[in-house]
Amino acid sequence: MKIISLQKDFIEKLRLGDSQAISELYTQTYTYCASFVLKNSGTNDDAKDIFQEVLFAFIKKLRSKDFTIEHDLKAYLFTITKFLWLKRLRDDKKNGLQLVIDDPNQHIEPITENDLPERKILDTRQQRLYQGLKQLKEDCRQLLNFTFFDKIGDKEIAKQMGYSYAFVPQKRRRCIRKLKTLMV
Repeated sequence: MKIISLQKDFIEKLRLGDSQAISELYTQTYTYCASFVLKNSGTNDDAKDIFQEVLFAFIKKLRSKDFTIEHDLKAYLFTITKFLWLKRLRDDKKNGLQLVIDDPNQHIEPITENDLPERKILDTRQQRLYQGLKQLKEDCRQLLNFTFFDKIGDKEIAKQMGYSYAFVPQKRRRCIRKLKTLMV
């Protein structure tokens, strides 16, 4: 009870914009929240940026009259940090990494996917997989398609293919084994 009332007093100071309370909040929670960003592919600058966003979101939330926090403030800020950082990682992955050039006169030749050796290796693996799938019998190809591409469960596969539920995993293992031998 005492901790919760102390936290409520502290939150009220934050709500009123007490600079000492804001500074204390920063020193008590920054390291805890930044460690998540640093452990998940982030830099110190990323951690600072995310934490600024966290504080901004938190202060904005505090200003709404109906806002209450029933749990530990540090855990609450950590949750916001985690959410914002994972969102940024998803957005970066979706949008691709952006190259920032300090000198606008400097010319960098763009790299295409075909220039990457990993892409060539992937292409040959994909070709072997495609050729292996073409050589499989229709029932194996259909079973693997249902499992890995359509993401259909074993019960539904059994129903659609006329197999027993227990036979589907056995058949899948046989088909995968056969596909592996065809890909070599």
